[in-house]
Amino acid sequence: MPDGTKRLTAYGLFMLGSNLTLLEWNLYGPEITHRVLIPHLQRIEELKEARYFERAGKWAESHLKRLEGTDINAQVPAGHISQMQLEVRELRGLISELAQDVLLVDQTGSLDPQRLLKGIDGFLKPDEVKFLSRRESSDLAEACNCVFVGSVVAAEQITLRVAESLLRRWHKHETKQDLPRGNWGQVFDDLEKAYPPGRQRPDELAFLGYLVLRRNEVGHPDGVSTANQAEATLMVVLSLVERLHRIIP
Repeated sequence: MPDGTKRLTAYGLFMLGSNLTLLEWNLYGPEITHRVLIPHLQRIEELKEARYFERAGKWAESHLKRLEGTDINAQVPAGHISQMQLEVRELRGLISELAQDVLLVDQTGSLDPQRLLKGIDGFLKPDEVKFLSRRESSDLAEACNCVFVGSVVAAEQITLRVAESLLRRWHKHETKQDLPRGNWGQVFDDLEKAYPPGRQRPDELAFLGYLVLRRNEVGHPDGVSTANQAEATLMVVLSLVERLHRIIP
């Protein structure tokens, strides 16, 4: 672009929301150290040159400067935490309004058809693709194809099946125990019981509530799915792949 700014894609917008959610959860955690907050702030800081969303990046940059030169394991002062809690809520509201306005006039909100044609190779790095099981890889490729041809209900159902498989693997890695086999979507219910709403959840379960909501909607006899919902669910699961491949051998 002539002014040097960058355009935020739908996936980038999703990741901004994801990092704000994780940052907000950590701001209410039991031990709030610089080490906990800095990675999320660094990811948000990358948006300081993103068109429409510069404020989010500059906000993160200002807080990173406040943390410079301090012990990374030190507790963040209570006053700083309270300020960030308030500002994150305000920032989330601003971004929500911006997103609605921008996506109405800026058609970059849709997933790039060329990337969808490439399947998972269009979205994931080679090591992330290798992390997937054969079934997960096949299902995600099929989900990409379904989104491309407009079969959005099928796309979302398949994507949610992959989410179940990934979260089952994560639970086994964390607890050394297998979740019981059940009906489609049962994994989400089991994890909600283990990590109920209102309690701090691991970062890997940041979007569990969203997955439950979409499972309920798509699984209903009269349930529907829009292209935007199918794409959003696909982006959630792709983000989950990126996160889990770093922690599960």
